[in-house]
Amino acid sequence: MIFAMKRKTPLLLAALASLASTAFSDPVKVSLTNDDATALYAALDSLKPGLSPDNTGLVALDLNALRPVASAHDRSLVEFQTSVSELQSSSDPKRDDKILASSRSFAAFGSRKIIVDLEPLVISKEEMKPAQVSGHALSLILEFLSPPPKK
Repeated sequence: MIFAMKRKTPLLLAALASLASTAFSDPVKVSLTNDDATALYAALDSLKPGLSPDNTGLVALDLNALRPVASAHDRSLVEFQTSVSELQSSSDPKRDDKILASSRSFAAFGSRKIIVDLEPLVISKEEMKPAQVSGHALSLILEFLSPPPKK
């Protein structure tokens, strides 16, 4: 636990230092599915220290906004896996139908559209290598966190 805290300390300090400058920016309402929100949360959480202080603060704010959605998705996944496991070991003649219904229910939960207030994020080329931004993470960030076009 202490090792994990030491590893995250520079990221947390930079996030706290930049909150003052980002506290007054306007978040954007982003429409995405539960599955997309969970993938975006994982992508942002995978970033390493190396972003600018402002971007670090924006990532922290976006992680906080996405955390409840990702947690609900994880709980739903655990419930789905538990029910499927129990059904597979049962001798219920309708177990295949129940497993299919459970699968459809979980898929419907994942594809449900939600709206989350997120901070737009622009990661410079200089930040990408130190932050170890993967191609998948970058594609999600570009898709959902690109700043809105200026009017």
